Amino acid sequence: MKGYNLDKAKPIRVRLLLNHQQQGSVFETVALRLTKYLGRWNVNAELGSSAQPAADIHHLFCLDVAFRDYPDTLASRSTLFVADVKTSDHLQVLKDNAAKASLAICVSRATVEQLVKQGLPREKLCSITLGHEDGVVGRRIVLGITSQLRADGAKREDILLEVAASMRLDAFEFHIIGWGWERVISRLEAAGASVRYFKSTNKPIEDYNVNLERVPHFDYYLYFGFDEGSMGYIDALCAGLPTIVTPQGYHVDIENGITHSIINSRELHGVLTKLSEKRQKRLACASDLTWAEYARKHAIVWRALLEGRAGGCPLAAQ
Repeated sequence: MKGYNLDKAKPIRVRLLLNHQQQGSVFETVALRLTKYLGRWNVNAELGSSAQPAADIHHLFCLDVAFRDYPDTLASRSTLFVADVKTSDHLQVLKDNAAKASLAICVSRATVEQLVKQGLPREKLCSITLGHEDGVVGRRIVLGITSQLRADGAKREDILLEVAASMRLDAFEFHIIGWGWERVISRLEAAGASVRYFKSTNKPIEDYNVNLERVPHFDYYLYFGFDEGSMGYIDALCAGLPTIVTPQGYHVDIENGITHSIINSRELHGVLTKLSEKRQKRLACASDLTWAEYARKHAIVWRALLEGRAGGCPLAAQ
């Protein structure tokens, strides 16, 4: 499908049919997104509640309105938007319409399979996954630290420095509560991480209130020291957070408290690499699911139908 060139294709006119009952619904949302993006693919789209014989294609969102009042020539140049077929009445109208229309375009392959089991012909069905706006920004994984660094290096922050020197940290945002972290922060940022620093004020009650407010916003709690344990670790568990901490002190006394056990920079590197890779897979699986791509796939379907390739539609369900 990505090789299907629409840049120089002859413009076609598509009428998207809604009724007043669908205002404010997901049907209207989808119709408006199609109207917004179809122009990129040489499709002139317009919304309406009635058929226009001059349109090349009609795309029905209002399945409660059957084709019984449409001329057969108009019905055969139409497609159907299909989502959430729950009632027998809805199914019957869909069957009646699908018998005349060229294609029913479902929002999922699961719905295609459901409708095939309920008697609709597979060759009249395909699916196009819904989209999202391009402006959605990938969220970083928030790693939280609540430690005061010491001159003797007892908090073992060098572990984090070694990791920052050995891998990119663009997938992560560090929220650091404490003091003495300036040298580490500059290295984290150089490795691509973003950092929010909540520097301690040496007022214990006020500083701890910062912990209580910020810890629930972490995705993971991080601790490197081998000094009996971190009190922030207990706060993190109370907030229901997974932890990346050392297996020592009262860390190990709390059953099921340690999510990822780390002793050295190699083990921390491994944990962060896996977290980053999982995040990247989530980002990648939706990278092409834009409204522009949703519109492009519809443009391909409609041109295939107009060219008489209904049975060989590029998006026909397998």
